Formats: sequence, structure tokens, C-alpha cells
Amino acid sequence: MRAILGVAALVLLTGALRSSPQDLQTVPPPVDLQAGCNGRCLNQHPGTYQESNGQVNGCMVQVWRRWPDGCAQYLWKNSCTGTLDPKVTWTCCVH
Repeated sequence: MRAILGVAALVLLTGALRSSPQDLQTVPPPVDLQAGCNGRCLNQHPGTYQESNGQVNGCMVQVWRRWPDGCAQYLWKNSCTGTLDPKVTWTCCVH
């Protein structure tokens, strides 16, 4: 019974939000990562990121960092010496 009432409430709420253009303006649109990637991120981006390896060229390994908000960057690591190239390339920033 609660599930049915929950669905009914969702349908009513959705219908109310679609009732006029003014109502639609109060609901934030979903983030379009492709359109929103033109932002400018600060180095050190806040939050926890996921890291993965990309291309490998001899000792040089591309290291990708991705944040839950959609921001992404890569940098190069020399796996032979363990050093990171200080140049960071942002491929997406939504801020």
C-alpha cells in the first residue's frame, strides 16, 4: 500500500512541476557533463577522486583522476623513477 501511495505522490508531484513554465524553472536541470566541461578547476580539486592508468609509453604512464562531480584530469608519471610530471591536463571541469 505504501509503495502505491509513493508512486501516486510522485506522479502528482511530477505533474505539478510540469504544469507551467514557471514551475519548471524552479527545478534544476540535470548536469550535462559535455556542455558543463568548460569550467575552470583549481589544482587541488576538493574531494576524493578515483585514479586509473591510461596510455603507457615506455616508463611514462598516463594517470587519470576522476571526481564524483564529473571533473577529470590526467598527468604523466614516470614509472621508472616514481615521479609525477607537474603539468596537469583537465579534460572536464564542471565548476
